[in-house]
Amino acid sequence: MIRLSQLGDGPAVGQLFDMAMHGNQGPEGSENFPALADGGMPDVTETALASKSRGITKTTPSLLSLRIMDTDGEAVGLVHCAPPLTWILRKSGLPLGSVAKLISRFTELNLLAVLPEHRHKGHGTALLTDAIDRYQDAGYTAMSVLVEEEADARLKPWYEKQGFVFAPLGSPFELRFWSHRGLYASCSFAAKNQYLGVLPLSSTVTVDTYPVSQGLPPLITGVLD
Repeated sequence: MIRLSQLGDGPAVGQLFDMAMHGNQGPEGSENFPALADGGMPDVTETALASKSRGITKTTPSLLSLRIMDTDGEAVGLVHCAPPLTWILRKSGLPLGSVAKLISRFTELNLLAVLPEHRHKGHGTALLTDAIDRYQDAGYTAMSVLVEEEADARLKPWYEKQGFVFAPLGSPFELRFWSHRGLYASCSFAAKNQYLGVLPLSSTVTVDTYPVSQGLPPLITGVLD
């Protein structure tokens, strides 16, 4: 069963978080996941945005979501997704209105982990499928994921089987926001030891790759169409 977190999940969430991050810090605020999960973490469904120069504050639909895989009352896996706000706000180069739209269209798979003794039972696939379905239902058009170079060698191929397309190690994607407008940004939030992958969640989104010899990053088109 896949559910929201509840009282008593904290220790398992802490263990799963450490496994998923391979010793890295994790997304902003994620160090609080175990304590928050122990009290129950509801979905966050909007983000507040402010433009200091123009004195504008607005809220936009967004989805920050943690789900738990429950087996006989035990938390054995988790998945957490949220829009990559740091990159969207600081590096996308979009005006406030388009930033708000991107937050409601582009999400990141931050954490996905299953306890070792409960692997190879389809729990990881079920958690990912649940996240994909929920974000598609919420109107999202693309999902990204980062995979560490030192992670299990089977992990990146597993994501590729789920439909993710990866840039070379440490490389960005180019993001063309609209198919009919030539406005681009570099999705450069992968570290040197990370692979950045993208999964289209909508028929409006395409991912194009090029031969390594051309030296061109993969191109995502249509996230805001």
